[in-house]
Amino acid sequence: MEGIVASPVLSQNQRVLNYLAKTNNITSKMKILKTTTADSNFLQLEKLLDAELRSEYPDTIDEYQPYNKFKAPIKSIIILKENQAIACGAMKELGDHVEIKRMFVHPDHRRQGHSRTILLELEQWAKSLEYQYAILETGKKLFKPISLYQSTGYQIIPNYGPYINLKDSVCMKKKL
Repeated sequence: MEGIVASPVLSQNQRVLNYLAKTNNITSKMKILKTTTADSNFLQLEKLLDAELRSEYPDTIDEYQPYNKFKAPIKSIIILKENQAIACGAMKELGDHVEIKRMFVHPDHRRQGHSRTILLELEQWAKSLEYQYAILETGKKLFKPISLYQSTGYQIIPNYGPYINLKDSVCMKKKL
């Protein structure tokens, strides 16, 4: 299997994972994989994410695409269920902080806590690497992700970097 480290569960988020296990959302047939955006599982999910974003933002998606491509692979987390990739997220390392990127859960596996698991795993990984805070950008129409981010401590901030003049963006930040 591709990737840096594969483990059935990462201990820092044991409470969340225990809850998901009790509600049958994380099973013994699920794995959380630390890897990179070059992983074929990540690339498979990223294609689905891009197609979904294109249908949600057909007039502006091309403006955003350059900010979602990476010159070199970056760190990512993937959830595998029965060896099928069902969720992913990535983090771009930037000085004293990370930018959370490419969060996605396959439509057949939504509303089961996988986005929260991916986000918490990325944050824990960033903390272990001594990053101070995380930032992210999401779409204004994406109410469920915005709600997730706010429920985990992210606060809306002025749009940063390439998103400053992009009207469909919401930017957020959280101290790690």
